[in-house]
Amino acid sequence: MTDQAKLTQCLGIAYKDKRVLQSLEIYGAFTRYCDVDVGYEWLEFKSSGISVMFSGAGAQLDDSLATAFYLHREGHAGYKQFHGNLDGGIIFGDTINQIEAKLGFTGVRGGGGPSTVIKGLVIPQWLRFKYPSTFSHYQFDEHYKLEMLTVSLSSLMGF
Repeated sequence: MTDQAKLTQCLGIAYKDKRVLQSLEIYGAFTRYCDVDVGYEWLEFKSSGISVMFSGAGAQLDDSLATAFYLHREGHAGYKQFHGNLDGGIIFGDTINQIEAKLGFTGVRGGGGPSTVIKGLVIPQWLRFKYPSTFSHYQFDEHYKLEMLTVSLSSLMGF
């Protein structure tokens, strides 16, 4: 089982659950951020290339549910590279075509152009695969190389 698959199995499970705690403890020290207004909380493991979003933010992280894992390439958003293995043999730096070939099917593509909402903002190109209860969202840099993978609950994005 890949490291990506192990993390995906933790989606929708409370932080205090031993499966979540055991999955995260290998990534070392983290910084905690909480935004009560939007109801989410983040744990950043910058030196391990991973961040985690929990829903139900507040004083009690224990009861918050893991809703998304963000796996980063070296240097993306100030993170070290996530060194776990990804599904399908995907590696950071792969292109959209390489990812689709490795997974054996075509995903939904988007981004890669200027924002229609925020002037001057360029939306990174992305590729998304939806599964029964989760999705994988691949984000690419300006050279169309994989820089971040998000695995999340489908309900988070409303699909």
